[in-house]
Amino acid sequence: MKIYNFKAVTMVLIASLLILGGCSSKTDELYQESIQKGLDAIAENQFSKSEGLFEVALETKEDDVSAKAYLNQVQLILKADKLVEQNNIVEAVQLLDESIKIEQGSKVIASKSQDKKETLLAFQENEKKYNAILVDAKNLSQSGNYQNSNGKLDELSKADLTQFASIKDEASNLRTFNDEAIKNAEIAQAKKEAEIAQANKEAEIARAKKEAEKKVAAAKASAPFEWAPGVKDTFEKAMVEAEYVDSHDNIIYKKEGVNENEGYYSVYTMRDGEEAYVVVVNVKTGLYHG
Repeated sequence: MKIYNFKAVTMVLIASLLILGGCSSKTDELYQESIQKGLDAIAENQFSKSEGLFEVALETKEDDVSAKAYLNQVQLILKADKLVEQNNIVEAVQLLDESIKIEQGSKVIASKSQDKKETLLAFQENEKKYNAILVDAKNLSQSGNYQNSNGKLDELSKADLTQFASIKDEASNLRTFNDEAIKNAEIAQAKKEAEIAQANKEAEIARAKKEAEKKVAAAKASAPFEWAPGVKDTFEKAMVEAEYVDSHDNIIYKKEGVNENEGYYSVYTMRDGEEAYVVVVNVKTGLYHG
């Protein structure tokens, strides 16, 4: 794409006109053509091109009020564009306001300035709104409310953040942090629940054991001379094997006494038609002594 120096072209054209006779109609023609092409360039958003064309018109008619006004409007737009590139939106809006309000300026150029101004104001409004959401998300995250913080970030994810790279990056980093925190919290909660379950299990075992002990104690208290399960059979078998008695049927039990709710029997057997003492046995444990 070729870039022309409109001032140089103008000087050559004006010089040619003077050589040919300095016809004012040719000068007017060049002026009108430059103004029209400048406005056409504005319609196509080619502001640098229009600046050059308006400069040509002004070179043709140095004191022309319209050419000065148009050129001033365009130059303010170009300055505003540079300020936008530097992220200086406030001053850019101010320059666009000046472009709109220039007396005897072009309504077409003023309309373009207004469009740019509205775009920038919308940008400012969105930036303010998105930053507010991001701040809320940060505050929620800092207070440990990671789920709600992600809810705020979900709001941002639905917005077009193409023009807000820094907000987009911060939101992405914050979500990564929140997700990691949520994961760690879930692991900690699972561990805590497992510990509680284990503690409950151990407590239940302890309670069951205690209940069993109570039942044993109650059984002992209510029936101290009642044999514990299996104890009598084991004891009588031992008596026969030790030949203390000649058979199970030849065993006589007499209550001896109670110690700590455990009953003791004195054990006798019949020998030669008379009772003979054998041992004393604990009906709960089966322990005996003679």
